Amino acid sequence: MSESSNSTTVESKDGWPPLPMIEQNDPLSEVKQILYQGRVNAVVAKAAADVEREKAHYASYYANVQTVYNSYIDVAKSGIDRSRTGAEFIEKASSAVGVLYAALIGLIFTVAGDKSAGNSLPLRGVVPVLYLGAAIVLAAVYRSIIVKEEGVRGPQPKGNPLEDQQEQLLAYLRWCKATVIRRRAFLNASVVSLAIGIVFLPAPFLDISDTASMVWAIIGLVPLFLVIALTED
Repeated sequence: MSESSNSTTVESKDGWPPLPMIEQNDPLSEVKQILYQGRVNAVVAKAAADVEREKAHYASYYANVQTVYNSYIDVAKSGIDRSRTGAEFIEKASSAVGVLYAALIGLIFTVAGDKSAGNSLPLRGVVPVLYLGAAIVLAAVYRSIIVKEEGVRGPQPKGNPLEDQQEQLLAYLRWCKATVIRRRAFLNASVVSLAIGIVFLPAPFLDISDTASMVWAIIGLVPLFLVIALTED
């Protein structure tokens, strides 16, 4: 009897409970079966809990990754919108300043002026108009001209869903960046041109010669072309 009680179980593998040794006419056979079934149920329940915990972990991880990816995408898209809004602002600001300047010039030098008295618009009064017009054109070039998309590397398959998703995100960010920075030299130059045009607005009302004003107007082209030349595509 003691020999059978010392070998009542057989060890199993893979984390399952050991199989009970049930002899013929064993009075404890039913109890052993119930105990064994309980241990099996405990192992199954633990395995199911582990699976659910892993599923919850990965679901939370992928949800966080998706949130971060969506944030990257939103920021990239808003960058395109901001750049186009900035160019549109330059166009509207230059147009508004030009209209006000033209109205003021027309009031002083045409309507209320006496050309015979030498109150005609001096040549230097054209300088602000040229720079404001250049600002409008440069901003329009940045915002409106459509060019062929080149040099932007597309997504490269990685063979893993998560890595493929990350590669697609990086490709999208590269495309958005290329859209924003392409021809940005014209947008930067439009800002400089608007600033120079505003600086020259008082020129026709100042007691300076047209020659000096034109010299300064030509000097104003230097920072304009420097911005275009130094801005890398």
